[in-house]
Amino acid sequence: MQKKETIDGEIDRRELLQLAGKAAVVAGAAAAGLAPIEAAAATTYWGTDTNTAAAGTGMPQQFYLGHLGGETTPSCANFNAAAARAAGNDRTYMYWDLAGAGGRTAAQAYTYGRAQARAAIAAWHHGCNSQYVSGLAVFADLEGGNPGWAGDHATNRRVVDGWLDYFHTYNPGLSARLRPGIYVSPGFWDQQLGSGFRASRPFVLWLWGCQTCTKTRAQVPATLTRIERNVLGGSHAVLWQWHIGQCGGGDYDATAQHPANFHAVPSASTYVCSGCGGGSPCP
Repeated sequence: MQKKETIDGEIDRRELLQLAGKAAVVAGAAAAGLAPIEAAAATTYWGTDTNTAAAGTGMPQQFYLGHLGGETTPSCANFNAAAARAAGNDRTYMYWDLAGAGGRTAAQAYTYGRAQARAAIAAWHHGCNSQYVSGLAVFADLEGGNPGWAGDHATNRRVVDGWLDYFHTYNPGLSARLRPGIYVSPGFWDQQLGSGFRASRPFVLWLWGCQTCTKTRAQVPATLTRIERNVLGGSHAVLWQWHIGQCGGGDYDATAQHPANFHAVPSASTYVCSGCGGGSPCP
């Protein structure tokens, strides 16, 4: 997303640029035959999010993820209608700024997570720009710029479980249910929820902060296979935000899943942080 100077509580613009410099050294070593090169994903699909469209970049607009609000309030900001039209309704998804527990009790935090899910689903149906959105995965944006995230693992976990559980019980009358997703970095997850947290339900994991802004587009397919090995809360990474606007340019994403059918990939593991580099600590 392109909303914050400091992207989460741990990685700021300077650290991202430092990561980019380290990645250049690694790329040079690989080119010289001194470092292993990952096999590329069989198929890589390309997309953008927030205020970024693929037009003019040389990338196809195969999916798009736009902002429809946060907490319990819809918003028209940070949505690129041109990108949504280019991707098509069934490949256009929404994300929602999820607030943390913010001093609430465990019971109140769980209720608050459900209330935020209910508001997000209402926006999916009837909110600003909802006419462009038919993608069934609805992503909660977890990052430091959102209120209420203050390091209380127990109550923050209840917010996330409330978000996930509400989707499990909600039936919109569609042939397929809406699916909960989460956008987060491994570092933020560990800081605010703890690496030992296994979420109540599987979710579609949209990962950033793991080699974000360190790879060129040509390097993305090979790196994506490693990114998919990461697990947070019992779910494998499905989408990867490989570049974010604060690094210069736009918000660019990649996935190996078909962009009209993003779905959770559960794991027997709870937390696996693989090859993310110094910007996202791996306990």
